[in-house]
Amino acid sequence: MNNDGAMNQGSADPAQQSIMITGASSGIGEALALEAARRGHPLILLARRQDELKRVASLCLAAGSPRCHTLNLDLGDNASIETCAAQILGLGWPIHGLINNAGVSQRSTARAADAEAELHLMQVNYLGPVRLTKRLLPALPDGGGILVISSVVGLFPFPQRSSYAASKHALHGYFETMALEEKSRLRISLACPGRVRTHISLHALASDGRSHNTMDPGQSGGLDPAHCAGVIWTAWQRGRRRILVARGEKILWWLYRFIPPFFDRLALRVSPV
Repeated sequence: MNNDGAMNQGSADPAQQSIMITGASSGIGEALALEAARRGHPLILLARRQDELKRVASLCLAAGSPRCHTLNLDLGDNASIETCAAQILGLGWPIHGLINNAGVSQRSTARAADAEAELHLMQVNYLGPVRLTKRLLPALPDGGGILVISSVVGLFPFPQRSSYAASKHALHGYFETMALEEKSRLRISLACPGRVRTHISLHALASDGRSHNTMDPGQSGGLDPAHCAGVIWTAWQRGRRRILVARGEKILWWLYRFIPPFFDRLALRVSPV
């Protein structure tokens, strides 16, 4: 690694630097997998939907990844996490990068949100990634890295995202602390995308704990996942601690930091879907 925390790409062969990605069956996870594949990295792809994961693996092999291994992972189930971690370590691949991307969103007010759904959301978005990271941390070599896909609501509040925002704030607290502790050894970055054109709103948890099952207009008009992944990947490799990839959400971030009353007024006007 050079002095700013970025990996020296010229010092190692990408074919010897495996990248592991959770939630790789669609959306930003799929786009990041293809980004890594085009650079020649072996991949370990994790998700629940195995048919979709195998589709992504085929695309990655065609894009240039020398090898691609898929595994079933359910971050809502601690036994699944432990089994998956053991399988990853059993592969014997040199894991150079861990990308914690998998997660579930929310479409419910704090007052109406189902308590069990909130617990599930915290497990999938925060406790699960932390458990998986702790199991794999000893296998990451000096100069390796961890990338955590957070959200702009990990930076500021937004209506109908109370527990989702809480889970992302928790990720920031944990991994920003780890970034300080591991500064001499690993590059650890948190990416905060705004609305990206993925299916995340379809699977978001409604107030009764069921899937929202709707493609929100804001989501369908969001950033292209491939563009988002490219920006995130480049910034991670350069050692950026926090990566903000957004359009109008950047305005909300600056207002929240510097003019809170204006933020409150604008955030309540923006459609939460």
